[in-house]
Amino acid sequence: MLHDIGELILLTALGDPYAPDELVGQNYMSVVVPRDHEHVQYAFNERRVGERATSNLEVRFKRKPSIPRMGGNSVMTAILSSQGVYESRPSESSETFLGTSGVARDISERKKAEETITFQAFHDLLTKLPNRILFVDRLEMAIAHAKPYFLMASSKASTQGSAVRLFNNLLGKFRVIDGKKIKRGSGSVL
Repeated sequence: MLHDIGELILLTALGDPYAPDELVGQNYMSVVVPRDHEHVQYAFNERRVGERATSNLEVRFKRKPSIPRMGGNSVMTAILSSQGVYESRPSESSETFLGTSGVARDISERKKAEETITFQAFHDLLTKLPNRILFVDRLEMAIAHAKPYFLMASSKASTQGSAVRLFNNLLGKFRVIDGKKIKRGSGSVL
């Protein structure tokens, strides 16, 4: 839970070995990756409740620096849901805003799996080079980007504009070369 000035006042667990007493009294920005500061300020200062409250916002948190991580990843990706917390007093007709309550769920493993699947969909697994699907996608993007410039240039009879050039180098004998037993360091054959 966050105080109305953005300080953590109650914390049960963050999924990493931060002890609650290490973070209580700290501003929430001390554990959020700097790139996400602007992105998360509304979620951590959430005053709305119910369906209008922040739900499933992706946030990157800093991991505790003293704990080595496998793969050297110093960031934990989480989904955050938060809402305002209010106190009702019988003597007053309005409620008093106390702070923000939220739940963050670690999705780091899921994000890593998504990145792996995306890479495998657009790259050859053996060579790690982009595959035909990625090539066609980038070619279509380049053509779409060049079209407006080409149309403007042709309508104004101007020589300015953007062009797409495609260099096609066919390796007709690639399979024959690949099938031979080539010694290490003879990549110049290709």
